[in-house]
Amino acid sequence: MNPQDEQDVEEIRVSMDNIKETVAMSKALHRLKKNADFKLLFTEGYQKEYVLRLIGLKAMPHTQGEKDQAFMAKRISAIGFMSAYMVYIEQQGRIAKETLVSHEEEQARILKGV
Repeated sequence: MNPQDEQDVEEIRVSMDNIKETVAMSKALHRLKKNADFKLLFTEGYQKEYVLRLIGLKAMPHTQGEKDQAFMAKRISAIGFMSAYMVYIEQQGRIAKETLVSHEEEQARILKGV
């Protein structure tokens, strides 16, 4: 193997290590989402029930003050940001899995000397 191929293989290996971390995060999220306690506390309790409670509170006459409205809006946004982060982890995991396969094929091709 020539020096350029050795360098390419090393770069692919480093990239694959990083990609594997992303895949691991995606798998961890998948396991979490299947966990009954996580579903109860986070998916149902936080993302659904708590959001509905906040939305209801926003409409109540005693919470129409600027501070109360801002407080609830920030909480609702935080829940949305967390949900978006989880979608991002899932998307990155799918991309990483595809990229990992591609890198493995490229590494095998270089090692074969093709």
